[in-house]
Amino acid sequence: MKVILKKFKKVFFVAVVLMLMAAYSIFILSACESDYEKLVKQGALQEETGIQESSDSSNAGDDTTAQDTNDASGSSGEDNESSGSDNKNTEETADGEKGGNDTTASTAEDTGDQARQTIVVTATTEGYSPEKINAKAGQPTILVMQSVDAYGCERAFVIPQLKIYKILPENGNTAFDLGVQEKGASIVGVCSMGMYYFEIFFN
Repeated sequence: MKVILKKFKKVFFVAVVLMLMAAYSIFILSACESDYEKLVKQGALQEETGIQESSDSSNAGDDTTAQDTNDASGSSGEDNESSGSDNKNTEETADGEKGGNDTTASTAEDTGDQARQTIVVTATTEGYSPEKINAKAGQPTILVMQSVDAYGCERAFVIPQLKIYKILPENGNTAFDLGVQEKGASIVGVCSMGMYYFEIFFN
């Protein structure tokens, strides 16, 4: 009886997926922007504004550095010695700050390479787990969807912000490149029916 129910679920799922794919295609072709796309555009505008402000701050910092360099050329040997001591203290402070940022969020797995982190989410007939995930901002991020006896709508996986749509296998791993996210950003993964979801917070 259990085998018959599983076969029925598979047939029903295939029919649902075909209907969802047709609906999704119509949705993509429509001219209306979804709320997610609006959020993405707002985020892109904020990012562009932040980059411009950062560039202005960098230019101002360069001017200040050049002026300090000119002033330092006329300083005495005692001033140079003091400057060397200050530089040493600055390096020690920077090293201390770097060491404090090595903490990895409990739900994000550090691959050992500081330039990349891997997040694993399990997909089952009961949904996605975990639902709330903390990750490091400013690092390339790989999302691995681990399917375990997944026979329902959780297989039709969508990340609206990145325009990702993928049918997950019933069992196995599927990797997605989430790129580099800024501090305060978040990414939502959801099934095509909106029943199951999870959210990644970048801090």
